[in-house]
Amino acid sequence: MQASHKMKVGGEGNQQAKMPATDLNINFRHVPDAAGTNGSRFERKGKDANHLIYRHKLTLNDALQCRPVKIETLDGRTLLIAVDQILSPGSLKLIAGEGMVSRDDTCVGTIGAGEKRGDLYVLFDIEFPKRLPGTHKRQELVDALAPAVGN
Repeated sequence: MQASHKMKVGGEGNQQAKMPATDLNINFRHVPDAAGTNGSRFERKGKDANHLIYRHKLTLNDALQCRPVKIETLDGRTLLIAVDQILSPGSLKLIAGEGMVSRDDTCVGTIGAGEKRGDLYVLFDIEFPKRLPGTHKRQELVDALAPAVGN
């Protein structure tokens, strides 16, 4: 639900003897996840805030080798994301249909057949090494990057 969403459930509010039950009014608010938890890596975006942005940190080595990325979703599933190109800082990858679930006032509980999800955007944050070890390793890196520099 949106943080500002309000929902009314008829006849389920305050109940007293010999009095008709009132309506139950529910107001939603966003409570941020604790820093360092899986949920703190996600940010809601979009018109209806159903799209998610996930910030994924990886090493320069992993970025250059296009290693697949594992992401634990908010509902506990693990996604294995194939990386099909060399990533640069700020690269973004779209995973359609893996964002927040769209809900209406009549649906409470699990995902229904008629519901849909927003999209998940993976934003890559590449950690560059502070220094390169030894001259031999530096030359290997220069040799590996030389064909890419010439193009």
